Amino acid sequence: MCLITGLLGFLTVIGGFFGFAFLGVSSTATDFDSIPLESTMRSATATGNYELITVFEGEGSNYFFPRQLQQNAVMEALVFGEFTQQDGCLTVADYVVVWAPGYDLIVDTDGVGIINEMGAIVARTGDSVSLSGGEVPTASFESESSIFPFADCDSAIAGYWLMGAEFQRAQ
Repeated sequence: MCLITGLLGFLTVIGGFFGFAFLGVSSTATDFDSIPLESTMRSATATGNYELITVFEGEGSNYFFPRQLQQNAVMEALVFGEFTQQDGCLTVADYVVVWAPGYDLIVDTDGVGIINEMGAIVARTGDSVSLSGGEVPTASFESESSIFPFADCDSAIAGYWLMGAEFQRAQ
């Protein structure tokens, strides 16, 4: 355990030096207990008001989870659709969702899921969901945020959806 803790500390220092951070998963109680340490690594890259969390699951399975660092203003349109994963891109109604602060990604034996700010799994891929927010034109969003676009998502998306305050899974 000390070797693993030391290695994760070293990766955090090295990652901080190069402008990114590895967020390791330990055997202590976390929101990510179900993620095996040996098969999953997380990195986070931030720019402006956005961060991109990438989960590397091995064998080329990467998941991209863009998130707002803060919400200065909230759009209130609603989008309805299936929460899907296309080439590592998490979408609702063909929009890549830029999740609200406090939301996170979990990848475990049950698949890909979303955790809310309280630590509860609120959706899994295949669930029908609705979320507030609004569409942001792809060109303006990508020029504003240097950590986007996702090369693997270009053909799979209609644009970006900045999540607002409301999220609900259909019952």
